[in-house]
Amino acid sequence: MKNILEQSLKLNSGLTLLFPQEASLRLSQAEEDLKTQLYSLKGQNAIGKGQEFTQQYDEQIQSLASSLPDDASRQMFMQQAQQQRIQFQGNVGRYEQGQVIEFEGNQYDATRQLQIQKEADAWNNPQEAILAKNIRTVATARFGASRGWSQEQILAAIEKDNLAATEMRAKNYAVDNPLGWMNGEFSADDTGGLDMRSVGIVESGGKHLNSDGSIVTSSAGAQGRFQLMPETGKELAARRGLKYNPADEQQHTMLASDYAQELSNKYGSELLAGAAYNWGQGNVDKLIEKVGDPRKGEISQADFIKQLPSETQGWISRYRKNKTGMDPVTVNQIDNLANAQIEKQRKLVLNELEPLLNNTMAQLNNGEVPDAVPSIPAIMFGYGKQGKKMVSKLDIAMDNAKTFQAIQYLSPEQQQQELLKKKPEVNDPEYALKLDAYGKLGALVQKSNEAIQAQRDTRRFNEALSMGEKLDPTNKSMQKAADATPTAQNFRINDATTHDGIVQQVAKTGIIPSQVTTQLSAISRARSPEAVRQGAELFNRLYDTDPSSVGDMPKDMQGFYLTVKQLTDSGMTSETAIEQAQNLTYNQTDALKAQLASTQSTKEYKKDRVKAMDSAVSNMSPWYSFGGPSADDSTPDAARFRNDYQALYDINYRTTGGNADAAKKMTNQQIARTWSISEVNGTAKLMKYAPEALYNYGPSGWQAEQWKADKEQLMYGDRNVDITTSPTQLGITSGNSAPVTSKTPESRIGGELEITPDVLTARNGDYAIMVRTKDKDGIEAVQPFYDSYGRPMRWKPSLDEWEPYKKSIQEREQKDQEEIIKGQEIRGFKDKHRAIDEQYRRFHDDRVNRFKNYFSWSNE
Repeated sequence: MKNILEQSLKLNSGLTLLFPQEASLRLSQAEEDLKTQLYSLKGQNAIGKGQEFTQQYDEQIQSLASSLPDDASRQMFMQQAQQQRIQFQGNVGRYEQGQVIEFEGNQYDATRQLQIQKEADAWNNPQEAILAKNIRTVATARFGASRGWSQEQILAAIEKDNLAATEMRAKNYAVDNPLGWMNGEFSADDTGGLDMRSVGIVESGGKHLNSDGSIVTSSAGAQGRFQLMPETGKELAARRGLKYNPADEQQHTMLASDYAQELSNKYGSELLAGAAYNWGQGNVDKLIEKVGDPRKGEISQADFIKQLPSETQGWISRYRKNKTGMDPVTVNQIDNLANAQIEKQRKLVLNELEPLLNNTMAQLNNGEVPDAVPSIPAIMFGYGKQGKKMVSKLDIAMDNAKTFQAIQYLSPEQQQQELLKKKPEVNDPEYALKLDAYGKLGALVQKSNEAIQAQRDTRRFNEALSMGEKLDPTNKSMQKAADATPTAQNFRINDATTHDGIVQQVAKTGIIPSQVTTQLSAISRARSPEAVRQGAELFNRLYDTDPSSVGDMPKDMQGFYLTVKQLTDSGMTSETAIEQAQNLTYNQTDALKAQLASTQSTKEYKKDRVKAMDSAVSNMSPWYSFGGPSADDSTPDAARFRNDYQALYDINYRTTGGNADAAKKMTNQQIARTWSISEVNGTAKLMKYAPEALYNYGPSGWQAEQWKADKEQLMYGDRNVDITTSPTQLGITSGNSAPVTSKTPESRIGGELEITPDVLTARNGDYAIMVRTKDKDGIEAVQPFYDSYGRPMRWKPSLDEWEPYKKSIQEREQKDQEEIIKGQEIRGFKDKHRAIDEQYRRFHDDRVNRFKNYFSWSNE
């Protein structure tokens, strides 16, 4: 019994120990669950949760303690639980505190980043940037104070954020206003004094010594980090009672600071002090006196900077950028960013500017007033390094256009005089540009003169057309005018309604449009009977109207068309007539050729040839003449005429396939080109290469009239001078007779002048001048007429030089000019002249002003 009781007591004691341990284990499990829940809460969600989880932990302890069977177990469990609770409470408190610190740190960082970003985004809004900076600064101060930072730590954190914000803000500024960044406008606030850190970076990159230990020295001799000139350094050192030692960096820095302070005290302006540091006080003082003082508001700082040399402008720009506190590497990175943005903007500007400038240049080079003239800043920016060249090119083009407008209607001689003034000197700095422009101006004047001459030629042609005046068919200008008439432009060989106008034009002017001869040649071998028939009709109408107008066409083609017309007129169908004409002209057989040769030896043939020859002479004779020369005269000229006519007639007879009528027409047309009945020497006679034949145009008889006037000039000289003859010369030896005054001199030549064609006439169109004299026995002699140098003289007809014709042309031109002056055309010219004068004045003045300040162009 005793043993059973002891065993029962041991069992009860074991259960007592077991229950507290199990409860402690369950408490540990609950503790882990609570930790897991707590640790899942982060940042703001974990704040205040330590107390809450500790209370839950206490509730678990009470619950587990109340589940134990006796006080001993509960007491034992509570002892263990209290130890566990202390540990749990410490862990929970530390976690909550860590989360509070992390939350506050994240909140502080978020505030910093937000305000830094706001400050960066407000690169063009100083007030907003200052507000963001103040918020950030206050946040940093409060956070640092809450963390127990020292004053130095707080200031360092603020300065670090200041640099970060400045860098971001500078990058945003450089992207949006790259030119402003490059010009140093990002930090343009004037503190009055110089920042020595920035001065050192700009002057030497912040270095006092080179890698080899030598003092950093410029090409001008400036030394050290702050690039002091030796003379300036010695003077500054003497003021402090020191011996100047450029190798002593500490002394160098002190002296540079003295100099900078001296400049700041003198000018009270950071801008002026910096300009003086780089350019010299004397230069700055002179510039202030010249353009105004920015301190007094006489000129803005930006405009004052534009007046500085380019080197000093660059110095101010770099100084201001480094004054931001950013390191040189960062400044260089932002420079690259701005330059990339500038190139991007430049391409966009150039895409719009280049077509505009090209149009402007094209209009100016054509002597016109441009629709628009790009501004100098736009050109300078858009073309970058080529900007100055393009501005100069535009300025020269405007000057040349102005010159062209002024000389457009002057005489060629006056134009050449003005053009020579525009020819550049060899030592001209813009020689290449100006020489190219000079060539273009000359070409433009020539083109304009050609256009003006073309207008005059057109008027001249139209006058001849209206008056029925024959023109020189060899005159290319008149040929162009003939080709340009509406009648010629609208001509179609297969449209008979267009033929009448051509025939009338040729009948009145003697010039056939090129379109007509081209189309006649084209269809002469065509297969279309109707087209060939219409061509033959037109050709014959032209032949009847003015044979010489189609005289240059191939002889077989002339024979073809004349034969076609003759056959169709006789009743033959077009198809048959064309075929027959082709066989007779283009496709002659040997049998036909033999038959034609046989026919040419007959009396009938020779009789027809003589009749044809007589008709040619009859055509040459004026309608009012009677008893003139004939082909059967016994003179040498008549014999030569017969030989020429017979040779041509025989060839044309064979060419036309035995068509006597066509041969006559063709021969008469051909012979009239070299032979004519000439009255140039006073009497009518047959003459080969007669002026009336070679120059068969213009008013009738002008050739003889011109020779008469020229002959009188050679024989008598100028008749405008009074000639006084004394009575003695007149054979009066008595009395008091007065001298006789006359304008009619005696002939200076002892004979009569006449012109004679010779071997040179056929080639040059001029004539030998001969003197026909008689001796005392009445025997004639003919010899060349020599000038004062002993050279044989020659004479060449020229309608343009014939005085009556020249006078009529001058009167017409004067009348045309007066009409132009009165008309809208000249008013438009004057308007254009004034407009380009005004554009040139504004552009040139702008360029001159900028040239004076040439160093600011690159910035623009």
